[in-house]
Amino acid sequence: RLARRKPVVVTATAGPAGLAHLPRRFTSRLAAGLVVPLDPPGPGGRRLILEDAAAARNVRLTPAALDWLAGRPGGLRPALGSLQS
Repeated sequence: RLARRKPVVVTATAGPAGLAHLPRRFTSRLAAGLVVPLDPPGPGGRRLILEDAAAARNVRLTPAALDWLAGRPGGLRPALGSLQS
């Protein structure tokens, strides 16, 4: 990727210092890049993501069902998992 000047995006649930299970050389390289903390989406954002995911899977949901899924505790992943057919 470097030879082609293509960017690399790495995501993790912790910052580079919290990735102790990875080689120090790798985490040092990650820390040298742009590190941006992201907050999980709120209910409105989850609803939009779920709406798009349902449309992509041809799953029809009522607005009330989308609101219910978006408002459930546990975050976005379990809600997206419920759309699996």
